[in-house]
Amino acid sequence: MMLSQLAKINLKWFLAINNLAEKFEILDWLGVFFAKYLLYVFLISLFFFFLYSFLRKKYRELAFLIVFSATLARGVIVPIFHWVFPYPRPFVKGDVHLLLHHAATNSFPSGHAIFLFAVSFTIFLYAFEKGLSKKEKSSFFWVGVVSLALSSLCGIARVFCGIHWPFDIIGGVVFGIFSALLSYWLMRKIILV
Repeated sequence: MMLSQLAKINLKWFLAINNLAEKFEILDWLGVFFAKYLLYVFLISLFFFFLYSFLRKKYRELAFLIVFSATLARGVIVPIFHWVFPYPRPFVKGDVHLLLHHAATNSFPSGHAIFLFAVSFTIFLYAFEKGLSKKEKSSFFWVGVVSLALSSLCGIARVFCGIHWPFDIIGGVVFGIFSALLSYWLMRKIILV
């Protein structure tokens, strides 16, 4: 009974967001940009951050944390869930406003959401690192907040474009944050002991 209620809520939220598609051209354009291209902006930004951190020998620890957290999230957690709990994408189950073409792969959790939230929350956590100056803490805090906000927009956009259910995004958020926390804990307790 509870699963059927959750499925109804998931469908209701999906329809509320997805039914906004194909009404305004600018909204569709923004939806596609955030759903598809924001990930590339993140990847390019991460590349330059990694280059900076390794050339200047500063923030290498954060670079390692980001790689570990993102790999755990996207490379381990997502494949396990896709294998254990296969769930079809919205466009497979019915008629939706589909703004992006996507393979009919398993839907839960969202790979984009889990990756982006793992990276963003890792940056946000790093703002509380003891050895940083006040300026560095403030900078990482705000970069983390902006990254989390952009990650949220990406998640909503993927529902808007018809390729994910809202619960796929929520699962990606939860497991992305879990990956960041676990990575941070492992580095503190195991690797740096």
